[in-house]
Amino acid sequence: MGDLIVTCSSNLSRNYRVGYAMGEGRTLEEAVDALGQVAEGVNTVKLVCAKASEMGVYMPLAEGLNHVLFDGVPAQEMARTLMMGEQSSDVEFILPREAVQQAHRDQAPSNNSGGSNA
Repeated sequence: MGDLIVTCSSNLSRNYRVGYAMGEGRTLEEAVDALGQVAEGVNTVKLVCAKASEMGVYMPLAEGLNHVLFDGVPAQEMARTLMMGEQSSDVEFILPREAVQQAHRDQAPSNNSGGSNA
C-alpha cells in the first residue's frame, strides 16, 4: 500500500515526476529525458493495455492513460472523456464488456409498461 501512495503523491517517485512534468506541459519524451531514469509505469501502461486487449478486458483508465502518454491526447480532455463514459458495474472486471452492457439494457425500465387494462 505504501508503494501505491508514494507512486501517486511523492516527488521521490519516478512515475509521479513524469506525470507531473507532463501536467506542466512537457511531452512524454521531455519528461523522461529530464528524469534521466526509467519510470517503470510508462512501459507498464503499454503492456497492460496490450494484455487487456488480447484478453478482451475493458480497462478505461489504463486505455486513457495510454492515449495521453503515447497518442498525444491532452490529460484534461481524457479526464473529461472518462467522466462522460458509461457507468459500469463493479463486476465488470470479471465479465466481458458486452455482457455488462446487455445486463444494463435488460435492467432498464420498459417503455411498454402502463397502457390500457382492456
